[in-house]
Amino acid sequence: GQIQDHIWFTQYQGKRKVLSESVLARSPGQWDAVNICDPSVIALDTQMAGVHYRYAMFFTGNGVHASRDNQIGVAVSTTLDGPWTLDSQPVVAFRGDPGFWGVGQPSAVTVDRRTGRALLFYTEGNATETAGVVRTVKLSSLQHPQLGAPTPLSNNGLTGADGSPDYLNNFDVALDRQKHRFYIVREQHPYPLTNPDYISTSVQVDWAPESAIWSGDFSWHVFLNITPALTGYPRNDNAGFVRTLTGDVPARSALTVLFTTSCADCAAPLWTYKVWKVVAKLSG
Repeated sequence: GQIQDHIWFTQYQGKRKVLSESVLARSPGQWDAVNICDPSVIALDTQMAGVHYRYAMFFTGNGVHASRDNQIGVAVSTTLDGPWTLDSQPVVAFRGDPGFWGVGQPSAVTVDRRTGRALLFYTEGNATETAGVVRTVKLSSLQHPQLGAPTPLSNNGLTGADGSPDYLNNFDVALDRQKHRFYIVREQHPYPLTNPDYISTSVQVDWAPESAIWSGDFSWHVFLNITPALTGYPRNDNAGFVRTLTGDVPARSALTVLFTTSCADCAAPLWTYKVWKVVAKLSG
């Protein structure tokens, strides 16, 4: 009955689960004291207190028992299974008025591992809108992160579960460097009217040219809709890609999407979550 998010690491050898544990602790009394979630791990060299780290984990954190006041933090490690060392301050702080959703749901892509450069995509919810954002980040020194200006991502071409124009939030990103494309997988709107009414019925995969993301007027191309008709579940949400450690599409011929399902019109949908995958063929 406790609703509190954790970041979990699970490791398999073949089909045998060999490790499954919480790997990042919340910070009592700090900005991330209540919830930490939405991890995005990439290979990225950085230094902190004279120690060299090989991986960075961006995540959402907040200090209240509510879906608001979110900020983006970063933790670093020398190995994927940890231990993860948490920077005490958010790497992207929310500058809006308290009480709004804030910034979170990060998805990072490595630009240059050796110099600590990456692209950071995330959702921002403020007084006027909920939108996707991208910016550059350089973490060669974790004590002195360098952030580029936030650039809003276009909503053009996105369609909702009812076929109407849609907006961008709760999304993951993968880069196809060979085709120079960014793929996104995101929840669709509107949300359903029945319990649970806070998660989506379906998710959509879209793509856009790599060079276009810095332009506010480009259009996304719909690639795939993952719906109840495809999965057999009434709720499909919280999707992400199987990616390489630099955020790339790992296979040139296929795109693998992970997503969460739940029941609907049931007493406790939170405790029915399961993670499934869909593999879609790529061509061209």
